[in-house]
Amino acid sequence: MAGDAAATLSDGAKVASLLPNYWRKKWLLRHVAELAYDEWAQQEPIPMGSGRVIIWNQMLNPAEGYTVGEGAPPNASAFSARKVSATLTQKAWLQSVSDVVDNSSVCPIVSELVDAQGYSGALTKDRFISDKIGFGSAMSTGVAFAASAFTPSVFSQGFPIWDPSGDILYWPGASNNAVAFGTAAGQANFSATPTIAMVRNAETQLTNLNAIKFEDGTYHSIVHPKVSAAIRSDSLWPTWNAYSNRVGALSKGMLGVIEGVTFKESTEAFKKTMPASAWAVGYTSAGGTLYGTVIFGRGAYGVTKLAGKDVTVTVIPTKERTKSDPLGQVGFVGYLFDVAAAILNPSAGVIWPWYVTN
Repeated sequence: MAGDAAATLSDGAKVASLLPNYWRKKWLLRHVAELAYDEWAQQEPIPMGSGRVIIWNQMLNPAEGYTVGEGAPPNASAFSARKVSATLTQKAWLQSVSDVVDNSSVCPIVSELVDAQGYSGALTKDRFISDKIGFGSAMSTGVAFAASAFTPSVFSQGFPIWDPSGDILYWPGASNNAVAFGTAAGQANFSATPTIAMVRNAETQLTNLNAIKFEDGTYHSIVHPKVSAAIRSDSLWPTWNAYSNRVGALSKGMLGVIEGVTFKESTEAFKKTMPASAWAVGYTSAGGTLYGTVIFGRGAYGVTKLAGKDVTVTVIPTKERTKSDPLGQVGFVGYLFDVAAAILNPSAGVIWPWYVTN
C-alpha cells in the first residue's frame, strides 16, 4: 500500500500539466496623476470656422483723475489696451487592434484602451499648458554664469520668479529684468526649505499687485508632492492642518488652504532637471531638480479649445470594412484635439522655486 501511494504522488508533475490557469478578466489599476492646469485656467473656446488664433484683449486701468475747476473740463486722454494671442496646436494618438486580439483576449481590449487614451489625452493637454506657463520649452542659452548650459525660461513675459526672501526675480528677457534668474543674486536663497511663512509672503505679493482671487476667495496653487511634504514639515503645519479639517478645506488630492492659497498636489507640477553648470559660479557644485510652485489668481492664464471640445476618444471597430481593410481585420482607437494656452496677466501669478541638489 505504501508503494502505491508513493507511485501516485510521483505523478504529481504530470497531473499539474492538466490543471488550468485562472485568468482574471479585469485589468489591473493604472497609476495616474492628479491634473489641475486645465481645470483652473480661464477657458475661452474658439468657435468652428473662426480661424486658429485666439486673441485676448485687456483694457488697462486709467491713471488717477484730474482736479478740475468749475466749468473747465479736463483734456481728453487716449485709452490704452493690451492683447495676448495664442495659436491652436493639434495633439493626437492612435493605436491599432487586430480582430484576433480583440476577439480572443481574456480582458476587454477596446474599452480599456478608450479609458487609457482618455487619460493620455488629458495628460498631454495638461503638459502642453504647463509648458506654456511654467518652465517652458523655449530654453535660453548664453545667460550669465551659464554660457554653455540651459537655464529655465518662459516666453519673455512669463510669471515672475519669487524667491524665499520675498524678492521678485524675472526670467531672462523680461522687460523689468532687475534681478535676473540665473545669477548669484537670483539664486541666493533657493536652497531654503519651503515654509508656511513663504506662502504668506507670496500671497501678500499677489495681493499687493491686486491680483483677483477665485470665487472661493483664495488664490490657487499647483504644488509637487515633494514641495508639499516640505511645507508639511513646518512646525506650524499641525495647527494649519487642524484648522483646515475643521472648516472642511482638505479634500482628496488637496493640500488644503494655507494663508489664503488653495493648494492642489500633482506630480505634474513644474520641475526641471538642472546641471550644476546652469547655476551661478560658487552656488552649487552638484546638479539637481528645480521645482516650481505656481501661485496665481483668476485670469492669470487662459486655455482655448476648438468649439470647446475636450479630449474625445474615437473607436473604429475591427469589423468595419474599408478599401484598405476589406475583411475588417484591423480596428483603431485614437484621439485628436486642438488646444492653445497663454499667460494672460503676468502680474496675476508668481512661481515659487525650490532647488534640491542631487
